Amino acid sequence: MTESLVGQQRFMVTRELAERHRNHWNETNLQAFWAGTTFNVPGDDSELSYSLGSILVHLLAEKGPAFGEFVKAADWHDGGQDASVNFLDQGLEEAVGGFLGPGNWRPQRKAIKELLQTVNGQSSVYSSSSLTPCIRLMGQPARSQAFMKGSSAPSITPWVSLVWVPVRKSLTMR
Repeated sequence: MTESLVGQQRFMVTRELAERHRNHWNETNLQAFWAGTTFNVPGDDSELSYSLGSILVHLLAEKGPAFGEFVKAADWHDGGQDASVNFLDQGLEEAVGGFLGPGNWRPQRKAIKELLQTVNGQSSVYSSSSLTPCIRLMGQPARSQAFMKGSSAPSITPWVSLVWVPVRKSLTMR
C-alpha cells in the first residue's frame, strides 16, 4: 500500500487499485485520459480516470512549489506535458510510468485534439463553459473562466483540475 500526505488529506492506493489501473490503461486509452474524455464514460473509465488523476496530482505535488508553477502553466492542448517538463523537470510519461510501469505514456497533442473533436462531432474543440461539472474542466477553458492561460490563474488540464480544490489548500499560489 502506498501512502502520501497532501495538506491534511491522507491519500492511499491499495494493491488491488494499482493492479486495476495496470490492467486497464494502455497506450491508446491513456491518450483519452490526457484529453479528459474518459471522465464521462460510465464504469471503469470514469472511476479509474478520477483515480489516476488523483494519483498523478499527489505524485507531482511532492515536487513542492514547482507543482504550483506547473499548475499555473499547464495547458489542455498537451495534457500539461510542456509545463511538466519545464517546471517539474520530468515528462508526464515518467510520472505515469513510475506508477503504471513501462509504456509509451506521453501525452500526444494530435491524439488529444482528435479525441476532443470526435467527442464533440465537430472540427474544433469546444469551450468548457457549458460543460463544466463541479471542479473538473473538460476541453478548452472559456475566456470568461478563471482558469485561462494569460491570467493570474492556471489553465487547468482535466486531470489536474479534478483534484485541484483539495490540493490547492496545501500550496501557496502567487
